[in-house]
Amino acid sequence: MKRDYRKEVVKQMKISDFLEKDRVILNLTSKTKNELLEELGSTFKKTEIVDEDGFARFIEKLNNREGVCSTGFQDGVAIPHVKARAVKKLSLAFGLSKDGIEYDALDKKLSKIFFMIASPKDNPNEYLKLLGKISEIFLDENNRNLVLEVKNEEELLELLDKYEI
Repeated sequence: MKRDYRKEVVKQMKISDFLEKDRVILNLTSKTKNELLEELGSTFKKTEIVDEDGFARFIEKLNNREGVCSTGFQDGVAIPHVKARAVKKLSLAFGLSKDGIEYDALDKKLSKIFFMIASPKDNPNEYLKLLGKISEIFLDENNRNLVLEVKNEEELLELLDKYEI
């Protein structure tokens, strides 16, 4: 039997579907890239996206990924990301650094906005779509400014709720 894909409804997901309040840090205390990976990465352990046993390996994989090529893009945005067996489902963490963190960004500027993506090993398509969409959104200066001005987690989630992947 032939399938008619045109009739299938494609469910659009919002960026906010991958993020929850407990994985948002609006005042990061990290001063270095390694500290940032640990601080923001720990939110995945706290919310049981990464289990205790796999957490050290998860952080190691994030550091290894950064060693290959920095995920510090430009204009103050960094998107550290990793696929790992310890990750239970595709998820985001978000962090803001008011002072900025040296993150080996392409433009050599400090990074202030951080989206960390944790993906299971077997989910490459959705993972890449999420990474691409976040990159696209935050190329826009207005979007970066709006995020830098959020006052609380709810405001951030509301802002991100309008973007779909």
